[in-house]
Amino acid sequence: IRSLPSRFGMTVIVSSHLLGEIDQMADHVGVIRRGRLGCTAVPAAHSISDYVICDTDRERAFAEALEASEAVRLYVRLPKSFFIPTPVGRYTPDWAIALRDRAGDPVYFVAETSGRAPQPQGVEAAKLQCARAHFAAVSGGEVMCGAVRDLDELLRIVG
Repeated sequence: IRSLPSRFGMTVIVSSHLLGEIDQMADHVGVIRRGRLGCTAVPAAHSISDYVICDTDRERAFAEALEASEAVRLYVRLPKSFFIPTPVGRYTPDWAIALRDRAGDPVYFVAETSGRAPQPQGVEAAKLQCARAHFAAVSGGEVMCGAVRDLDELLRIVG
């Protein structure tokens, strides 16, 4: 199956729930969710699961960067059901990441990557401010929280 696209100039679609086997024979893995092909499954060695399901190109690029980074020790794409209640509505961060800063010290970061603007605006900014206070309070200041465009920006923040 793996040689068909190059030999015949075609795309091959295989349906299976065995992502490990699909990964062995495919260059790209897509996921059909609620009847739509639109998600991408990124193979993950540094996450808590073998694959990270990404809904957007930005999430996919972020997951791939997390996988490629030597600083990242462990990460998880947080489920949509995970939220922080705030006075202005539910805040639903995208990622929880354990990594090392330039000095080699552990850093824990809860990241938001889904915004269109460089930084959240209006109500979303207020939710993020509440989330920062929440994570600082429950972790004794050990967990950072913020909106980032990409892994490079996160690494600049943590030092």
